[in-house]
Amino acid sequence: MQLKVIHKRSQKPLGTISGKTVAELKESFVKENKKNYPVVDRVLLATKPAEGQSRGITIDDSIDISKTDKIKDGDEVLFSYLPPQIGWRSVFVGEYFGPFMTFPIFYVPAVRVACFGEAGLEPLSWVQHLMALLYTVHFLKRLLESIFLHSFSKNTMPWTNLVKMCGTTTSSGCSLRTLEPTPSTL
Repeated sequence: MQLKVIHKRSQKPLGTISGKTVAELKESFVKENKKNYPVVDRVLLATKPAEGQSRGITIDDSIDISKTDKIKDGDEVLFSYLPPQIGWRSVFVGEYFGPFMTFPIFYVPAVRVACFGEAGLEPLSWVQHLMALLYTVHFLKRLLESIFLHSFSKNTMPWTNLVKMCGTTTSSGCSLRTLEPTPSTL
């Protein structure tokens, strides 16, 4: 069976592939495009969506091409390539570890003097102590839940998103330093 491969997002033709099984089709595609798509496991093929449909049918490895009516010889299939994935547990631990560590660092007066030059610091108020305690306990609870309580079924998140997610939560821990109430505002 020979199929025309089209990139899912750009709709550009990527060539033709041939094979008797879905695994052979994927291997054929990767063999022709080894530079851009080195790992067969990350290749996803799907049929073009029917009229009025938003998505096509994913062509799973378990489908026997000779016995299915989903794809025929000469059909166009949509191609997408999954980037490297990371486990959800790692995502949440990384995401919650940043703010769990950064806020207490900014809370310690010696660090504030050394890093930010805040000379002549006034003592922290009870509200600031309470905020530091609650913030730290909140993220400790989330860390422990992620490690021991939650169960995750698949590795479905690209690792590049981890950088974005960790950056936003860690920067929130850093930005709370600027929101500390001064004694004059209490």
